[in-house]
Amino acid sequence: MADLKDILQVNDFNQVVLVFGNLPKKPSRIDIEAILIDDGHTLPLANSVSFYLISNNRRHLVVYGKALDEFATTLLNLAT
Repeated sequence: MADLKDILQVNDFNQVVLVFGNLPKKPSRIDIEAILIDDGHTLPLANSVSFYLISNNRRHLVVYGKALDEFATTLLNLAT
């Protein structure tokens, strides 16, 4: 049986994608796909994954659901 850590590392980007410039408050699918392509990823994504987009002005948690072929984002606020 596969270890959960191995499953997460294989099926989840488990990474940060740095964006040069500014991210919109609500990035579109086109924005996200362009960022992923610029970062060297192949589309369509092979698995359901989650990852962070970090730019100069915003941080987003992005979740991609393979079954529905949808991206969902959450704008993250830094704790102070």
